[in-house]
Amino acid sequence: MGALKSALPMKFKSRKEQIIHYAAATGEISTDLYTVLGITPTNYRMQLSKLRQENIIRTIKLDGLTGYALTNIQKRKLKKEQRYQEILQSTNTDVRKRKRMQNFGFVFATLDKQNIEYEPYRKPTLSNGIAEELEKVFFYTANEFKKAQKNGGITINGSKSYGILISKREVIPVYKAVYELPEFFVTEFQYIQLLKRYFQNCEIRKAVLMCNNLYAVKKISEAIINFKPTNKGRNITDSGYYSELIILPIIEHNKLLMWTLYNENTLVSSVKKQKKITNKKSAMVNDGFIENEPLIFMFNFDIAKLNMFIGYNSISNNNAIIVTYDFYVPIIKKLIDNNRIRIIAVNTEEIEKRCELQ
Repeated sequence: MGALKSALPMKFKSRKEQIIHYAAATGEISTDLYTVLGITPTNYRMQLSKLRQENIIRTIKLDGLTGYALTNIQKRKLKKEQRYQEILQSTNTDVRKRKRMQNFGFVFATLDKQNIEYEPYRKPTLSNGIAEELEKVFFYTANEFKKAQKNGGITINGSKSYGILISKREVIPVYKAVYELPEFFVTEFQYIQLLKRYFQNCEIRKAVLMCNNLYAVKKISEAIINFKPTNKGRNITDSGYYSELIILPIIEHNKLLMWTLYNENTLVSSVKKQKKITNKKSAMVNDGFIENEPLIFMFNFDIAKLNMFIGYNSISNNNAIIVTYDFYVPIIKKLIDNNRIRIIAVNTEEIEKRCELQ
């Protein structure tokens, strides 16, 4: 068996247990889940083969989509365990629902990398005032949020959200894409309004769109920058939707980027001191100035902010600066197409070694 590329999350004793867990929590896992687990495809196939031999999982091939689900025997075994009494999911034959199940595997594996709890028995019951009380970050699925509504959340059926990250005084809706920008509908506006009514003391302005990798970040960013309205499609960075949309790749640098989601201000403060960045009153989109050149920080890849910054500088034609992680530099260069905007790259090697949500 090949060596592990990344350590197991703390809650699991073995890679086998981890794979079984995601199959239970999602209903179906994908053929390429290994990419976010941090193991080789050979290792993943060997694990799946053993699980099939032990009659723990079965292969599903339907409508051109292949996945793996628990056998009925294994489900009956897991139902006896407390951790699976509320989270154990059923399989489905609808290809759209199966894709969503498989995407949840990527979401849960990403959350486990930073020890963010999503299992019902490990977290507080969802309530209106929960964001006032929490000292840690928890994830609640879209279904959990719907069930907490008086009408069962029927007004937001069709939302593309996978759930919400909740911490003290902050609620962040989470979406999942692969390589393309999902087509959003007016239901997303209704979802945001319901979130605002439910979490009355929290401003719902930021969302996270998880995608597969850096290539996906570029493709989705291009789609948002060049967005063309259609009869149905909505740009969820428009007024009334999200003023911040963070595109977060989950195969590459996922632990660092989940950490950055909650610690960007720490990095910003450090870089401001090093680069002698000052704050000035200005109508333009900026996070500060180096001498008279406006700049923005893009540690969290906020495509809404970047798009506004690009738009302003295309009109003003002034020199400007973008400060970002080193691995984002090639993407931003492709997106800005403006030689008056220079990029300051922050080396991530040391940061990645110590990033851990507390």
